[in-house]
Amino acid sequence: MLGGTWLASLTADLGNGLFDGAYLVENMENLNPANTFWDKYYHVFANVDTEPPRFLEFERGGAGTIS
Repeated sequence: MLGGTWLASLTADLGNGLFDGAYLVENMENLNPANTFWDKYYHVFANVDTEPPRFLEFERGGAGTIS
């Protein structure tokens, strides 16, 4: 009753056939607030030579829309 894909299907139906993935990203970030507000930025500055392009690509593409 509480599991499965019916909830995602319902929200996609209510959203005119699109399921907004931003809610999924928001919920994943709420699971570990320390990573959201501190760790991921610390990691970027600790590895400043290699990390910024990967970080920016992930942050820009992380909250897409799933149809």
